[in-house]
Amino acid sequence: MKREMSGNRARKRFGLAVLLTVAAVFVAAAVMLMSVAPAATDRTVGAVGDTFTDGNFTFKVTSESPDEVTLTGYVIAPTGHLNIPSTAESSGRVYTVTSIEDRATASAGVFYNCAGLTSVTVPDPVKRIGSFAFRSCADLVSADLGSVTSMGDYPFAATGLTSVTIPGSVTSVGVYAFTACNALGSVTMDGSPALGDYMFQACGELSSVDLGSVTSIPQCMFVDCVKLETVEIPDTVTSIGFVAFNGCSTLRTVTIPASVAQIDMMAFRVTAITAVALPADVAEGFSAFPAAAVKVYYKDVPTVTAVRISASEIGLVIPEPTGKMISEVVLEDYVPSTKTVTGPHDRFPYGGAMSFDPSSKMNFLLTADVADAFWVYPGAITGDGKIFITVGTGAEEEFLIPVYVIGGTDVTFRAEANAPSSFSEWTGLPVTTDNPYTMAVDSERTVGAIFLAPVMITITPGTITGDGKIFITVGTGAEEEFLTPVSVISGTDVTFRAEANAPSSFSEWTGLPATTGNPYTMAVDSERTVGAVFIAPVMILITPGTITGDGKIFITVGTGAETEFLTPVSVISGTEVTFRAEANAPSSFSQWTGLPAATGNPYTFAVNSERTVGAVFIAPGGPGVKEFTNDGGWPLWLIFLLAAAFLLLLILWPRRVLIVVVKCGDTGVAGAEITYNADGETGSATTSGSGVCGIPVPNGTKVTISLVRTPGHTISGTALVISPGEKEGIAVNGLPVYVTAQKQTKVIFTATKDR
Repeated sequence: MKREMSGNRARKRFGLAVLLTVAAVFVAAAVMLMSVAPAATDRTVGAVGDTFTDGNFTFKVTSESPDEVTLTGYVIAPTGHLNIPSTAESSGRVYTVTSIEDRATASAGVFYNCAGLTSVTVPDPVKRIGSFAFRSCADLVSADLGSVTSMGDYPFAATGLTSVTIPGSVTSVGVYAFTACNALGSVTMDGSPALGDYMFQACGELSSVDLGSVTSIPQCMFVDCVKLETVEIPDTVTSIGFVAFNGCSTLRTVTIPASVAQIDMMAFRVTAITAVALPADVAEGFSAFPAAAVKVYYKDVPTVTAVRISASEIGLVIPEPTGKMISEVVLEDYVPSTKTVTGPHDRFPYGGAMSFDPSSKMNFLLTADVADAFWVYPGAITGDGKIFITVGTGAEEEFLIPVYVIGGTDVTFRAEANAPSSFSEWTGLPVTTDNPYTMAVDSERTVGAIFLAPVMITITPGTITGDGKIFITVGTGAEEEFLTPVSVISGTDVTFRAEANAPSSFSEWTGLPATTGNPYTMAVDSERTVGAVFIAPVMILITPGTITGDGKIFITVGTGAETEFLTPVSVISGTEVTFRAEANAPSSFSQWTGLPAATGNPYTFAVNSERTVGAVFIAPGGPGVKEFTNDGGWPLWLIFLLAAAFLLLLILWPRRVLIVVVKCGDTGVAGAEITYNADGETGSATTSGSGVCGIPVPNGTKVTISLVRTPGHTISGTALVISPGEKEGIAVNGLPVYVTAQKQTKVIFTATKDR
C-alpha cells in the first residue's frame, strides 16, 4: 500500500516537471521572437526616397520632417475631372503632397498623354508642378492651379486648355510652359513671376493677354500667336526679349510704357504694326519693328499709344500721368540714332487723343507741358438735389463726372435742392455749410452733398369719447373737421378745437401735451393720436314719494314753470329744484320726507343724487281720532298689563331642541363632545350612553355643529343624516355641519370604532 502511494507521488512529480519544462520553452520562444521581430519584418516606409501607393496614386517620400511626398504616378489613368490629392497615407503615417514630380522627358511626365482627362484642380499644399506633368493631355481644357509657386518645363504644353490664370503665388515658370496649346484664347497673370522662353509659342487662338506685373518678357514668349491683335505692356516691364512677338501677324497695336529700357532685335519684326510710340531713351535692337512703321518717341509722360488711322494719319492717345495734367503737346522731327531734334512739327492742346500727318517723316519726338493736377470726383448725394461745379472762370455745369483740375485753380461748388428738400451740408470739403462754396484745389477730393427732406409727422384722429367733434387748423390754413390722418412738416403750428354737441360739454384732450385748453395750439414735433373727451350731463331722477295727510307737492326745475309733482322728473346734476307743499284745508304742512332738511316750505336745493320726495300733512284733532285717555278710550293700566303679559310670553315660550346623535353602527357613542353656534349663541353638549344629546334652539335658527371628540371612535365618511325630510350637508372627518333647526330635526353622525 505504501509503495503504491509512493509511486503515485512520483508520477505526479514527473508530470509537474514536464509541464514546467514546456512552459519554459514557450516563454523562451516568445522572448526570441520579440527580440528578433524588427529584424525579421520589412523596413517601414518613411525614409526619403521610399515609394508607396495610396488609392489610385503612387508617391515618393521627399521629407521625413515634415512628412512630405511628391506624386509620381497613377494605377489607372484618370479621366474626366482630376483632384490632385493633398495628403497620402502609408502604414498609418499621413504625408502632405507638395509637388507633382519633375521628369526629364515628355513621355515620362506623370500624367503625360492622359486621354479623357478634361480638368484638374491642384490643392493648396501642392507648390510645384513638375516638368512635362500634363504634356500632351489633349482633352484637358481647364486647370485650377491653386497656390502653386513654381512650374517646370512643358508642364501644360500641347494641351487643350482654353484659358489660363497664373495665380499671384507663382514666382517662376519654366520654358515652353504652354507652347502649342491650340485652343488657348486668353491668358491672365495675377503676379510678377519670372517667365521662361517660348512660354506661349504657337498658341494659334490666343487673342487676349493680361501680363499682370511681370518685369520682363522673355524671348519668343508669344512667337507665332497669329490672332493676337492688341498688347498692352505693363509699366513694370523693363525689357522685351528677342523675337518675343515675332510672327504675330495680326498684331497692330502695342502700348509700350516709359519703364521699358530695352527692346531686343526682331521683337515685333513680323507683325502688322504701322505706328508705335516708344520711350525716347529706349535701346532698340535690329529690326525690332516692321521697317515701314512710323515711330513716335515721347518723354515727360508715362506712356503713349500710337495707331495708324489711315494711310496719311497717325493717332496718338496720351493718358494723364498720375497727379499731373498735360496742358500742351509738342511734336518735333526726331533722329533717334543721334537723339537730335530738328524743330517743331506741330502743337496740340491736350484732349486725351490727337492725330497728325507724318508726311515723309518716319520719326517724331513728343513732349508735353505737365503741371500738378488733382482729380475732383462726384461723391454721394444724400437726399433730393444736385451739385454744380465751376472750374476757374469756366461755365457752371452739373457735377456728374470726375474733373481734372490744375493745382491752385479756384473751383466753386453749388448745391441745389429739389423742393421741398433743403441743402444741409457738404461732404469732402473743408467747410460743410457754405453754399455756394469756392476753394483753391490742392488735393484730390470726392465732393458730395446732403439734402434733407422735411420731416413729415402724421397726426391721427384718436378716440372721441362722448358727443362732440374735433377741428384742426394746420399753420395758417383753413380749419376743417379732424376725420382723417394729417401729414404735417415738423415744427408747424397746429391748432385743435373741440366742439361739444349740446347738452354735452368738452372735458379734456387725449394725446396732446396738455389735457386742457380749447382751442389748443402746439408746434408738432412727433407723431400723435389726438382725441377728446366730452361729458354728457349727469341726469338725476327725482321720484314722487308718499304724501301723508291731505295735501299736494309742487316742483320747479331751474327757472322753469312750477308743476304739480305727480310723476318722476329727470334733472341735470347740480340744477336747483324747488319743492312747495300745499295743504288742503283744514290740514297743515308738517314736514318733508327724502329731502336734506325736513322743514322749510318752499324748499330749494341743488340736486346731486336721486331722491324720493314726499310730505306729511297734519289734520287738526276731531272725529275719527282716538286718544289714549281714561275718558272713553283704553285704560292705561290695561295697556301696561297687556305689554307685561306679552313680554312674559316671550320669555317663557318653549324652545325647540335640536337632537344630535353619534352612533357606531346601531350603537350610540357615549361621551362624544358637540360644539355649536346658533345664530351667535355658542355652547357645547356631550352625548349620553345612548349617543344622544340635545341643543335647545328656537325654530328657524341657523346652527353650525362640530363633532370635536369621539372617544375611541373616528368619524366615517357617511357622517350626517338629517330628519325629517332633507339632507343639508355631510360632515366628513370632523368638518362642521350647517343646519336650520326645525321641529323634530335630528343630526346623526356616523362613526367607526378605533382598532
